[in-house]
Amino acid sequence: MQLPDRMTDMLSMVRSGSITVKQAQDAQKSKALELNLSLHAAVCFHDAGSATYQGALSGVALAHKDIFDISGRAPGCGVNGGVVAPQTVPAEVLDLLEQQGAMHMASLVMAPCAAGATAQNPHFPACVNPLDSQAAVGGSSSGSAVAVASGMSYASLGSDTSGSVRIPAASCGILGLKTTFGLVSTQGCMPLAPSLDTIGVLARYAEDAQCLLQAVLTKDVRSQLVEVNPQQLRLKVWSPSDLDPEVAGVVVQALDEFGVEVRTDQLHGFNDLSEWANQVLCKEVGLTFSQALQNSIAEPGVRSLAKFGASVSDQAYQDAIHQRQKRCAEFLLQNLADADLLIFPALQVPLPAWQEVEIGASSFCKSKFLGMFHYMGFVNYLGLPCLSLPAGRDRAGRPVAVQVLGRPLMDMALLEWAKSLESVWGKWSQRFYIH
Repeated sequence: MQLPDRMTDMLSMVRSGSITVKQAQDAQKSKALELNLSLHAAVCFHDAGSATYQGALSGVALAHKDIFDISGRAPGCGVNGGVVAPQTVPAEVLDLLEQQGAMHMASLVMAPCAAGATAQNPHFPACVNPLDSQAAVGGSSSGSAVAVASGMSYASLGSDTSGSVRIPAASCGILGLKTTFGLVSTQGCMPLAPSLDTIGVLARYAEDAQCLLQAVLTKDVRSQLVEVNPQQLRLKVWSPSDLDPEVAGVVVQALDEFGVEVRTDQLHGFNDLSEWANQVLCKEVGLTFSQALQNSIAEPGVRSLAKFGASVSDQAYQDAIHQRQKRCAEFLLQNLADADLLIFPALQVPLPAWQEVEIGASSFCKSKFLGMFHYMGFVNYLGLPCLSLPAGRDRAGRPVAVQVLGRPLMDMALLEWAKSLESVWGKWSQRFYIH
């Protein structure tokens, strides 16, 4: 069966009776199984049966980062294939999706314990970027990005603590939304740094991302979202002085096509905010995985972060936490007093080859590795919603992305703005659908 490119179109087919829920689910799962043979994005596939209930997402089969509890199974979190746990109940977000009729067909590969900016993982075969097999895949929601970009899954849930949704989305030429802190429940999701952890959405199309986001929000939370006319949004651009010139050129051209005036605006507080974000991240990783660290069984990424966290004083950590709301207010006043959205690059460098960012590889390049997440962590500290969006291609044909930062609770508005410009950015997002 040939599936449409968009989840919303597939849902229309189900509602019209053109295909049944089971036919839709079977076709999606069959396609995912076939693609996974070469892409290695999935840890395992689940036999969820065929939904007999009706909901807004009936007929959709989705795959998500293997960081969420599911019924009878604890997640592998990038370390193993998951553990049978009869008393385990689904994470709240997965339960909400199931209530809407969505089937959870697979759990996806991730960086071990979500502590990694790339797809490097010694426990599983390397997942492959469907746009370029030699290109890096960002992490830690690496399998989610590969699954969505290739067409294995229309959309996917991931987690973003320091860019873990936006980095892989940028590397695979798709949308990746880091939501407002606290907007989406993290109940049943493995913690990394609880003060920064957020659940995010990855999708090929803005409307599909909206459908998924809508489904994982409670009615009370949905009512809090800020609604705006995308044509009336005021835009501001930050062009960092340390941005690679090739990336800068692509971004400038993209903004011109977006109809955005390019100004080299300074971003007040970036360095301090990045430092505070790193202190909170590393300190809380050490606390979250204290037992594994004590028993010398912690993953290398966890050990690396916790090592720095051990040097962060309790006073510095408490200051970073207690001053967070005040600093966010100051950031908004200094940088968004005359704008609604701030646009800036996703990656500091052109997307590297995977060997260039694999720690321990002979061709490892530290500057390229750091460039994968240089502009990410401060967003999590602020707790603001931020969307990674395709912006073009570099000389090697690999994707270049921008981030679009909004005010609190502008999550749906960010996607609405992206939807209004889809005819522009969509042409840069090469998609490898298998029909």
